[in-house]
Amino acid sequence: MARIIDLMNAISKMEGWGVKGSIATRNNNPGNLRSGLGQTGSEETVNGKFATFANEADGWRALRYDIEVRMREGKSLREFIYQYAPPTENKTDNYLSYVVGKLGVDADSKLSDLQESVNG
Repeated sequence: MARIIDLMNAISKMEGWGVKGSIATRNNNPGNLRSGLGQTGSEETVNGKFATFANEADGWRALRYDIEVRMREGKSLREFIYQYAPPTENKTDNYLSYVVGKLGVDADSKLSDLQESVNG
């Protein structure tokens, strides 16, 4: 069964986390969030303003929080990805296909169906 951490990892891969010089890596922001819980600042880029976090742990925590908010809203994976990575800024169909492939779930599964990771 797919886990929340699997979704977080798939998102971070799509957002360029770990790639030297990428916005996500530079800003300790694995989800490339525009704003996030606990952010210390932001960086204005040609693609918009992205949150900056003091460290990786804060960035991961903000990504998890963002997903959990959407879970409580009852969003499906498809609804979440189309909101998270809108077609006006992304190749959203490709993004969704990648995430669905990594999770091994249907695009219309509810985020709330994702299991907690072993460590919570």
